[in-house]
Amino acid sequence: MKKLLSYLLIGSSLLLCAAAPPPLSQKDEEYSTVMYLSRGEGSDTVVVRIDLTPAPGWKWNTDFPAKFVANETDSFQASTAEIHNLKDKVTVYVEVTLTQKEPLPLNVQGTYSFCDDKTCKIFNRNFTFKL
Repeated sequence: MKKLLSYLLIGSSLLLCAAAPPPLSQKDEEYSTVMYLSRGEGSDTVVVRIDLTPAPGWKWNTDFPAKFVANETDSFQASTAEIHNLKDKVTVYVEVTLTQKEPLPLNVQGTYSFCDDKTCKIFNRNFTFKL
């Protein structure tokens, strides 16, 4: 919980930075995705956030062992992804510490599931962030 509050504080303060790129979004039949990248000016720390919002009639499958894993490179160190199942969406946070001036892209591989009244679907998606 303490780490989540840190992410929320970092995210809200970084929203004030003009250098933050606009969020990327994607929409599927079962859910929509919005991806955020927050980095303070001159900071070596980047926080990426993935919001997964179920479409009407769908819900996050809490029985499925969802997993999000960030790739490893020499140009950054990524924390273990934190998954927060909020009331109306699921939010995934990954904190990245840059170790090179021009880092390679961050790829977060996600495996998760959404269900409706009749079926559950499993998704394997790659979320790419240009650091």
